[in-house]
Amino acid sequence: MSVLDEWTGRRATGRADLGAPGPDQTDDAVVRAMSDARDVDDFDMRHLRYFLTVVRAGTVSAAAQQLRISQPSLSQQIRRLEQRVGAALFIRSSRGV
Repeated sequence: MSVLDEWTGRRATGRADLGAPGPDQTDDAVVRAMSDARDVDDFDMRHLRYFLTVVRAGTVSAAAQQLRISQPSLSQQIRRLEQRVGAALFIRSSRGV
């Protein structure tokens, strides 16, 4: 159980567990923050390792060799990370990234 799950459990019992009550706007912000925190919990650290390896190697092919995985697999994982972040992480060219 994560800290977020514990907080969610206390939240369901009432505001007394959280301290002073706040307006509905604060509740919406809390719900959004909880959703974002859950997304971070699901974030795979492997993707960050892959990203750093590509940055250091300069090309996806060289990074794939260092990581001992196939280049298409690494490219797919990088695309998933970019989708998760919501932005392109590399400027791709014929000379690398």
